[in-house]
Amino acid sequence: MDAWLRVFASGNRVQEGQYFDPTDYKQWHSAQDVQESNRVRRFADQIFGAQWQIGLDDVLRRLTAMDQLGGTIQVGKLYLKIARKDDSYWRCTECERVHMHRGVGRCTRCYAPLHVPRTGRVEELWDSNFLGRRIVRGAEQGIPRFRLKCEELSGQTDDFSDRLRRFKDIFVGLDNLVGQHAQEIDMMSVTTTMEVGIDIGSLQTVYQANMPPQRFNYQQRVGRAGRRGQAFSFVTTFCRGRSHDAFYFRHPESITGDPPPAPFLAVDHNPIPLRLLRKVWLRQAFAVVRNEAIRDGLPYPGDDLTPPDVHGEYVPTTEFYGVGSAWPDKLRKALDETDEVRQRFIRTAVLKPAQRQQLLEMSAPDTLIGEIMGLAAQKPRVRGGLAQFLAEQGLLPMYGMPTRVRDLYLGARREPGVVPEDYDWSLMDRDLEMGIYEFAPGAVLVKDKARHRVIGFTGPLPEPERRGSDIIVDPPKSDWFGEATHVAWCGACGAASHTADRPGAPIACSDCGVDVPEDAFNYYVSPSAFRTDFRATSKDVETAGQMAIRTVATIQHDGVPSTVGSLTVHAGAGTTIMNLNSGVEDETGQAKFFCADIVTDNDVMGWKNVTVPEQAIDPDIERIAGNPRWTLTAPLGMRFGLLARKETDALFLETTGFNRRLNLDLVARRGLRSRIGARSAAVSATHLLVQKAALVLDVAPDKFEALEPRLRGDSPMLQIADTLINGSGLCRRLGEPGTDGRPQIVRLVEDVLGDDRQWPLRDFLKEDHVTRCSTSCYVCVQQYQNRRYHPLLDWRLALAYLRGMMDPHYTCGLDGNFDGHPELRGWLEKAHSLAQDVTSMRPRTLRYVRVGTQGRIPCIEERTVDGRLERRYAVVHPLWRLDAASAHEFGIAPDGNQLCFVDTFDLERRPLNALRFAAIRPEDNALTR
Repeated sequence: MDAWLRVFASGNRVQEGQYFDPTDYKQWHSAQDVQESNRVRRFADQIFGAQWQIGLDDVLRRLTAMDQLGGTIQVGKLYLKIARKDDSYWRCTECERVHMHRGVGRCTRCYAPLHVPRTGRVEELWDSNFLGRRIVRGAEQGIPRFRLKCEELSGQTDDFSDRLRRFKDIFVGLDNLVGQHAQEIDMMSVTTTMEVGIDIGSLQTVYQANMPPQRFNYQQRVGRAGRRGQAFSFVTTFCRGRSHDAFYFRHPESITGDPPPAPFLAVDHNPIPLRLLRKVWLRQAFAVVRNEAIRDGLPYPGDDLTPPDVHGEYVPTTEFYGVGSAWPDKLRKALDETDEVRQRFIRTAVLKPAQRQQLLEMSAPDTLIGEIMGLAAQKPRVRGGLAQFLAEQGLLPMYGMPTRVRDLYLGARREPGVVPEDYDWSLMDRDLEMGIYEFAPGAVLVKDKARHRVIGFTGPLPEPERRGSDIIVDPPKSDWFGEATHVAWCGACGAASHTADRPGAPIACSDCGVDVPEDAFNYYVSPSAFRTDFRATSKDVETAGQMAIRTVATIQHDGVPSTVGSLTVHAGAGTTIMNLNSGVEDETGQAKFFCADIVTDNDVMGWKNVTVPEQAIDPDIERIAGNPRWTLTAPLGMRFGLLARKETDALFLETTGFNRRLNLDLVARRGLRSRIGARSAAVSATHLLVQKAALVLDVAPDKFEALEPRLRGDSPMLQIADTLINGSGLCRRLGEPGTDGRPQIVRLVEDVLGDDRQWPLRDFLKEDHVTRCSTSCYVCVQQYQNRRYHPLLDWRLALAYLRGMMDPHYTCGLDGNFDGHPELRGWLEKAHSLAQDVTSMRPRTLRYVRVGTQGRIPCIEERTVDGRLERRYAVVHPLWRLDAASAHEFGIAPDGNQLCFVDTFDLERRPLNALRFAAIRPEDNALTR
């Protein structure tokens, strides 16, 4: 009977087993009740042959006599015998399964005969198994054993409350003690969802797999242990090999004692109350429009919108913006009728009198209608909610509504304890900006110890419904994507251009003026939802590589310019930030993009006669041709990328009068107007300004988004945006004029460069920081939020770039003065040291020499093996323009050999490659205009 227990377990007849459904199983009272396909029946056929029915009836009777009823096994009524090292075991010669006894003389998996002589002793199994060796060694050393059952708990967990109860040892409707022990959870692997607001119970230990972003995150997480009268708690944080974790590993007092950021409320920022005013007013106006339609016996199109618009019951975009639509005129009339709502909101709002008058002037009925109709060209491609569209365009508040959250459908999940069975979708969700990377086709995600492979896109799916004995899944509620646009990158400067439709002729780049050819524009879509193959597996699955090559495009909307010296501040500006995923790169470095065919899924979770149409499946990830699961309905045959767009407020700093002997203008994304050292300096300057602005406004730095620099004509431009969609008022405040008439951001730049009593100079110029930090660290420019840019950041270059923007006479050491400004002190010594370090890497072919006036400039000579001089590399500052005029200024006399320039930024980070690139880099004098 011991062998039959194993067979019954293989047939999923153990009541405490993972795959046993107590609400959906058939009791076996006789052999006739056993399905022919079940392993128990097949084993009986092998053992008893033609007498299988008599033999299996006898097995069921003997189980019943042992109080194992209905052909099921209850673990609590079994006895467990621990094997001794001298016990025998038998290994099947066909399938390699190990048996601790011969049983009925056949393998319980493949039914092959088991030979009479034993294969060996149990001690051999212990020695060949990792856990067995650990247990034996623990027993020999007197180390006690303990159980450790671990499960995950996150905001994506399907049955969140049940898992939390089992962690707290609370069991509902389960009286079986063995079953309780089997389901009890000892360790919970959680995400940051558990940081606040969830009662996770009494904890003794918290183990953090990485260092939290800031002090208050650390405090919230470790504070979960040691509550409710516990005498002690134990917290361990594993610091990974990255700059953020390394800093706090060296300075643990910072993660436990740094002050938390203070809240910030932009009460005097007119766009915020104006959005709320529009929301209140339009709500009442569309209610009037709806009532009039019903009174006239006409259908109101907002009532049948699927899915409904959580922002408001307005007329859908298709009907409102349709050609010849009467709805705008009806809305205009309703705004006049409900103007008292607008007036009452302004009177009762807690605002200053002057701000009330401003809102009154900015919110006239004609103004509001004009703003709404002005967005007609950007309306969604498919029918959608007008209120959601206006919120995403910045006219209405977002309120934290989940309209930018995208679902990933993993499959159907049976609702526990419901008879007959009901199902709902098992989901993961992300904000759209994250979803286009993490949920892209080809990605593999893990949830509840199972791996799920993303294969394409879908519209939002209705929940599965039980109709009689059948499960029904209705078609998706909307198309698989909503917004679409075409984006191209300028080949000369790398700036982004975008159009709703593919242009029929070249378009001039808005930054450098060079024509962008029409065939450079690629198609990008914003998916409605993502889906997997609905076939979760616990095994490793083949992945298609990295599915998320992050690209950010910014579209500038002009603000009000204010010129202070050589600096022009564009205040009150807006920007469109487009996060793009173009797929993986091919062997030539070109983006491969994604592909999708529209198909019908004919095999949804194995349900009979259930199909889901309008599924966009990537044929590069999932085979469609010849696969009976998929019926091809519309082969698209096009390539596209994924898009997440948001509108927000921004601030732009443009410099026009800088010293042209410096390369501040070489900050383009690519092309001849791009130098990695200059671009790094501009990026560092932007992040330094963000941290200074956050300090002055008393907010967290992550409230700002430090955008990459760009080139407008011949002028470099730094870009800072509000992180929140539609803006939060922070950038607007930085652009406001002070008592001296200058924007606040200008005063911040001056403080950064000249006030050594305040951050940053106060901290940057401390002797220990100057000595220890050669590029950047967490004391200066690095932060958790900018960790993607850590390899580029350099506090000295940030100061030099800002000073070059402010002072048109700044030479950055070209005049030989390296002591006049803090960012230049020690640079010359560092340059000589780097040159010597590089020559030591290839001493046979590289030689360190001094050139120029008084041997001031370090130089690296490259020679052949026989000693012939091939070229010279002058080591220069990253912000010096590299041309023949520079060689003359340095006092480097021509000697007929090739003279190349290599800057200290490249030489410090990639020394030998820097020399190779310098040998083929063109002079900068061809770039000046």
